[in-house]
Amino acid sequence: MFTNSIKIKRKYTERLLSHWYPGLQISYSYQYSKQKSKKAEMFSDFFTNVITNIIWLFTIPTLVFLTFCNYLFIIFFKKRSWAETFAIKTPTASPKILAIGNLTLGGSGKTPTTICLVRNLLAQGIKPAVISRGYKSEIDSQNKKSQFVEIKSTNCSFREFGDEPCLIAETGVPVCVGNRLNSLKKINLEYPNTDLILLDDGLQQTEIQCDKKILVIDDRLLGNERLFPYGPLREKPPLKYNLDGVVLNSVSDQINCEVAFEKFKLDKKTPSSHLKLSSVTWKNIKNEEFDSEFIQKKIDNNYRKFKIKPLAIAGIAFPDRFFKLLVKLGIDFEPLWLENHDINFEKNLLDYLNFSQRIVLMTEKDGVRIIYSENDSKLNIDQIWILKLNLTIEPTFVKKITDWI
Repeated sequence: MFTNSIKIKRKYTERLLSHWYPGLQISYSYQYSKQKSKKAEMFSDFFTNVITNIIWLFTIPTLVFLTFCNYLFIIFFKKRSWAETFAIKTPTASPKILAIGNLTLGGSGKTPTTICLVRNLLAQGIKPAVISRGYKSEIDSQNKKSQFVEIKSTNCSFREFGDEPCLIAETGVPVCVGNRLNSLKKINLEYPNTDLILLDDGLQQTEIQCDKKILVIDDRLLGNERLFPYGPLREKPPLKYNLDGVVLNSVSDQINCEVAFEKFKLDKKTPSSHLKLSSVTWKNIKNEEFDSEFIQKKIDNNYRKFKIKPLAIAGIAFPDRFFKLLVKLGIDFEPLWLENHDINFEKNLLDYLNFSQRIVLMTEKDGVRIIYSENDSKLNIDQIWILKLNLTIEPTFVKKITDWI
């Protein structure tokens, strides 16, 4: 299944993430590659390790040089842009705008936080909308005009909008993908009764003047505390602008609030809340939901029939979180790490499974790449199961937002 080039890429990614986040466990597996013999498999692994080590020798000095260039860029260009953005007071937009973001690259929980806030706001009778860049989507990469995600359309494709916008759109609120300023104009024009616009991954953007800003922190905190690309930081604390809220992503591991505030050099008076897991359910590729007991029976029956464990696939930034959660749920599985934001995810999945009958478990983010793809009809509806996380956030934190609106 896996070519040497793919194995080298995965091994290199593991090496880079371990450099960014010392001590963080990175789970992945190549054990499912169909080698002709044990000897061929051993040679392939040896070749992969040698090439990866050679590449890594050249990587460190390259990262140092590029990070130095990044510092210069911030000093001479971006610093001025940020200052102008947050210093100049423009008339407050209607609706108000809330930016949700983080300081590290990917995987902190911005999108789950956005979805959780959207659901809470809807329960309060507030009408939110969301603006997303649509990372790695056709709209983003091809610089297309901003568009609303239409998940009810038979032609809806995650390739066009991106996986995260499709996931947010399942809440039923308007989600506009593309240039943020154009998306803002489009929402104001087509949804004039919107009460609040949330900018998913909007802290570092400078196109729109935000009224409030929320920082999401996960258990990786600041990693090696170095600026990208030597480290994972988009910007280094202390921040040059004020935060109006902090969300501690405690879905996988509890985060000490005092330690996090100290690390990020935040004002201790800043309102904070923990994003927690209340329960889980499972979805099939038709978006029909089932409880965990039903899925466990499916897994047990499949194992009795084919004598093979379910395959847990994670095409996300940090798959170990998904795998740990499955362990907590008492599921015995084999793990497989695929590329994050992989636009060919469903094709690679089909190629990998071939005519296999094994149960496949995946995250919601991976699931939208199946549900909203042209290949969904080629999959067995009883084979793919998507883990849905039902998250909660403190009501007092939500109330601060609703009171502000």
